Order: sequence, then structure tokens, then C-alpha cells
Amino acid sequence: MVEKRDKLRLIFIGIYVLCIFLVGSLFMIGIGAIIANAKGMNTAQIVGYILGTTKGTPTADETYVINTAKGYGNVFAYLVVFISAIFLMKEDFKEDFISLKTNVKFYRLYIPIAVVLFTGIAYLLSYLVGLYVPDSENQTVIENIMKTSAMVPMIISTVIFAPVIEELIYRKCVFYYTRNFKIYVRYIISIILFTLPHILTSIGKFTVGQYFLMTVPYILDAFMLALIYHKGKYNVYTSIACHIANNILAVILVFI
Repeated sequence: MVEKRDKLRLIFIGIYVLCIFLVGSLFMIGIGAIIANAKGMNTAQIVGYILGTTKGTPTADETYVINTAKGYGNVFAYLVVFISAIFLMKEDFKEDFISLKTNVKFYRLYIPIAVVLFTGIAYLLSYLVGLYVPDSENQTVIENIMKTSAMVPMIISTVIFAPVIEELIYRKCVFYYTRNFKIYVRYIISIILFTLPHILTSIGKFTVGQYFLMTVPYILDAFMLALIYHKGKYNVYTSIACHIANNILAVILVFI
């Protein structure tokens, strides 16, 4: 049984990596090409902008198409991973849910407190860093997508798909596969793996100082989520709840 769950977790990790770094891009390219063709735009140029190979600045209409394609591409990729999580990680979901029920007094108090503290600290740090550096490329792309027809599915992806998937990957799976390491090493691995995908797209677009400050909110978020997961008796629902609450606030602030 344990070996089977190990294999299912590894398959889930493989699907996540494949979808985030390859399938998502293919979805973006395909959707961008379809929309560009329907609008009579230069399809090759739109695809080039999505891939980052086309030089120059896209027009307002081209930017809208590009952001729409990125939005739907991101949502489709995360949807595939989310569906795979339901089937491949169902034993982990079930096990942690049973733990919630058997430790209901602890979690009834722990989860609300963790959500409030995490969301408050995360927002405060992001606000302070935002006074000195611009938003990361990752955050800017999300905000731009919110202004397109992909807004609703992107909100669903941001508030539901991403928190569930990322907590399963960066907390549940990482802490499981590093279970024989010292706890501080497990934290470091979780923090690094969580932070990298969120800031990779910003490399080369800001000064070293700006880039360093830009990583601070992600590093602190990763640390706090790891801490919440750890102190929450390794129950993934604790960190998922905090992650969802934080992303809901982020979406609200985008519209405000």
C-alpha cells in the first residue's frame, strides 16, 4: 500500500512539472493562435510574443490576446493537475480529513488562527516590499490576465486550483520525501522549491537589489506555510486553508 502511494505521488509530481513547464505553454500557444486567427492578427507574431521570441512591444489589442491566452493556458494546465490530484492523491486527502475529524478541537482553533496570522503577515510584508520594488513578473501577469475574458477562470485557478496543488506538492510531497532529513533542511527545500517558480520569470528584468527584495515575500510565505503545515500535525488542509485565504485577499486587492 505504501509503495503504491509513493508511485502515485511521484506520478502526480511528474504531471505537475510537465503541465506547469510544458503543457501550460502549449495551451497558451494554441489558444493564442486560435484567437489571433479569429481576429485576423498575425498568428506567428502573437505566438512569438507568448514565447518571448518576438522583439518589440505588442499593441493594446495584441497584449489583450496574449494575456487572454496566458490566462486560459494557465487555467487548463492547473485544471489537468487538479483533476489528477483528486485521483492520485485521494488517499492523502482522505487520511488528512480523518485527522481533522479526530482532532476537531485542535483544528477548530488552530486553522482560523493560522489563517488570520498568515494572511495578515503575508499582506503586510508584500505591502512593505511593494513600497520599494515593483510587482514581480508573476504578479504583473496575473493582474493583466484579470483584465481579460479569462478573468473568471483565472480567479478560480488562483483561489482554488493553485493553493490545493501547491500545498500538495511543496508541503505534502516535499515533507514526505524529505522525512529522513533534519526539520530545518525540510523547511529549506520546501521554501526553495516554492519560491523558484514564482520568481523565475522576473530574472533579468530588474536590478539585483530589486530582484532580491522581490523574493522576500515568497520566501516568507513559503516559510510560514511550511510552519503551519508542520505545526498543524502535517495536515495539508491547514496550509491549503491559509493559502486560499491569502489568494482571495490578493484577488480582492487587484480589483480594489
